[in-house]
Formats: sequence, structure tokens, C-alpha cells
Amino acid sequence: MSLERIIRVVNLEQQNSYFNVALDEALIELVKEELVLPTLVFTEWSPTISVGYSQDVHKDVDLGALKKHNVTLVRRISGGQAVYLDQGYIVFSIVAPRSYFPSELDELRKYVCEVMVKTLNENEIPAEFYPPDNVIIKDGENIMTIGNSGQRITKNTIAVHGSIRYDLLNFENMLDILMTNGSKLNMFSEQIRQHLAYVKKFSDISKEELKNALLVNILSQFNATPHKEELKPEVDQEKIHKLKTRYESEDWIFNAVANPAPRGVCYFYLDGECIVPEIEKLLPSNKPSGLQEATIEVPNGI
Repeated sequence: MSLERIIRVVNLEQQNSYFNVALDEALIELVKEELVLPTLVFTEWSPTISVGYSQDVHKDVDLGALKKHNVTLVRRISGGQAVYLDQGYIVFSIVAPRSYFPSELDELRKYVCEVMVKTLNENEIPAEFYPPDNVIIKDGENIMTIGNSGQRITKNTIAVHGSIRYDLLNFENMLDILMTNGSKLNMFSEQIRQHLAYVKKFSDISKEELKNALLVNILSQFNATPHKEELKPEVDQEKIHKLKTRYESEDWIFNAVANPAPRGVCYFYLDGECIVPEIEKLLPSNKPSGLQEATIEVPNGI
């Protein structure tokens, strides 16, 4: 007989972006130590560029445009490429013991993406899974990205996160800030727009309704009962704020790794291949993160 699974469900109001990136790492530690229940958390974001751990900020982000548009820059502890987040995205993380998840990396990625695909399909949005970790919509031969997933794997605990683009907000600002291998992208605005899908283009479902539908499907996927509670100030908040100090330091953002590399923008690459022909020459391919990059060791020895 399988043990009953209980997942704590947390819906956060918009927080500081550094708080949001510290949150996953804090939950990894707290869940491992069994100080909190396995947790599903929905986060809201102000305009933010999030770069991967080994990504070259100077090659893939225009820092002058970042400041001009008042957008926050954060560096994740996990790998991958740059993503842009704002109020137009539904963003969630699930942090739980490894036993909650498939053991193989490819299956883990598929597991998370499929729950997003199911939710979108149920609301008449023709999404489908594209390996290893994307959710797409096809329009004839044209492929548009609408969601993606990522993961952080430790010895005892896994954090998976996913995002769905609900609305395409601040599009021109995003392209003014993001670069690929030192080249600006805003001159390719119309070509890039053709490869970005969003929920409001296909459905009039509200963001909150879609988030609730996603919650139901996640709980069903994990065969779990929800336990709704806020973050505990004396446990969660204390750990998050301690880690937040590192994430907001310039040394972490600009000097986290000795030899960073240009990685481009997550939304424009599927299984490592660029789907926007006009920018393909800037960075033709970008191999997806493997198990080694997905596996992290954080300072407390997880």
C-alpha cells in the first residue's frame, strides 16, 4: 500500500525577484530536513531576466537596456538559458522527495510538461509536449513555444519548475534587453513574435482560472492531497531571506563562474536547435542541460 502524499500548496503575491529565486533553494533544504511538507508554490513576477548558472550575462543581456526598462536581473543556481518573466506568466515549483518523481531525467521533464499540456488541452489550447522540456503549439510548419520546465536534482530532493506564457506583455522591452552571443534581437521583432504563443491568443480563460485548473491536474498527477498554508515566517522566511542575500549580490550575478558561455534565450531553442531562422547564425545550437548540469550541490551539503 502506498503512503498518502500530502503537498503543501502556497500561492504567493508578487515578491522581490531575488526572493523568488532563493525560494526554490530554501525549499530544497527545508523539505530535505523534513521541516516543511513537500511544497507546490505559485510565484508572481515583476519584469525579470533570469539567466542560467553558467551563462555569460555580458553576451546575452544588454545591461543598459535592462536599467532603462527597470527590469531585474537574477542568476539561477540551475543551468539553462535566459528566460524573461513578468505578470504574463504562470510560474510554479514543486519541491518534494525524489520518490515523488520519475527516476530518469527525460521522464522527469516529460512528467512536468505533460501536466501543463493536459491543462492547456482541456481549455481548447492545442499544446503538445516537445522533448526534452518544452510545451509548444504548431501552426502548420511554424512552431511556437508557450511553456517550458526545468529541474534541480539533489541527493534526496528534487525541485521542478514550470512556466506557461499566459499573455505576451512587454514584448519589445524583452527583445531590447535580451541578446544572443553579443548581438541584439530587437531588429528581429516580427520574426521572433511568430514563434511565441500565449494563452490569451487562443482562449478567454482568466489567468486565475487556468492556474486553478493546473493545480487540480498537478495534484492528480502526483496522487496527492493539498494542504493549503502560507510560508512559515520562522522556518521558510528565515531560510529564504538568508539565501536571498547571495542572489542579490553583484558578485553572484556577474562572477558566479570562471568561464561563462553565451546560451541565448530559452524560448527560441527546441532540443538545442534554434527555431528562429533569422537569428540562427548568432548561436546555431545550444545543447540542453544534461544530468550533471541538472544536479546541484548547494552550500549546506545537499
